[in-house]
Formats: sequence, C-alpha cells, structure tokens
Amino acid sequence: MEKYFREKMITGIKSEHGINFLREFTQVSTKFDIMNTWYSKFFSYLDMHLFSKMKLKDRGLLKFKTILFEGVKKELAEVLLDLINSERNGFVADEENMISQCVKVFIEMDKLPPANTRLYENDFEAKLLEDAR
Repeated sequence: MEKYFREKMITGIKSEHGINFLREFTQVSTKFDIMNTWYSKFFSYLDMHLFSKMKLKDRGLLKFKTILFEGVKKELAEVLLDLINSERNGFVADEENMISQCVKVFIEMDKLPPANTRLYENDFEAKLLEDAR
C-alpha cells in the first residue's frame, strides 16, 4: 500500500497545480476510500481476529494520513482558500463539490492518531477566518 501511495498517488497529485491539484486530490482520496473499504471487507475475518487495537480500515486511513495527506496538506489548504476566495468574488469554480470533499478529508484526518492534532482548525480554518476579514 505504501508503494502505491508513493509511486501513484503522490506523484499524480504533486504534478498538478491550482484547481487541477484539487481535482486530482479529490480523485485520489475517493479512489483510496473505495480501495480501503474493499480491503477491509475482503480481509474482514483477519480484521476481526488478528487486529485487536486498530481495525484494518483505520490502519489504511492512518497510512493515507502519514504518507499522502501530511505531504500535501499545506498546498491543499492554499488551493482550497484560493477557490473559496474566488467563489466569494463571484467566480463559480467548484462545480464538482471539491471544497466539501477536501474539508471532509481534513476533518477525517483529525480523528486519527495522534489525537488532538487539530489539522482542520490549525491548517485550514484559521487561515479561512483570517482571509474572511
């Protein structure tokens, strides 16, 4: 899984900029969510009997967070803020609902260990409120 993250997902995201970066990130996170769900269903027996502390789906999300999300969260927040500001100025740019999908990813990543990282609050919400002034 780590090899797939590093070779396919990260290189695809980092090769894009602006709205295309956001589009690529939402596609990658959606594909990952589907893959992670199917991994946990496919290996549900092992998940029930071998992984007592952390379920397989949570392990996959943690890998997503540490390998992929941590590497792109700063640029992701910047692109999200640019898109939000352009929509505030009357330009319709989020026809694909990418803003809400990416904000949901920030919130999901906050739920994973280490606890109380406040990714959403520190890396996104604070800048959003600052830009709104």
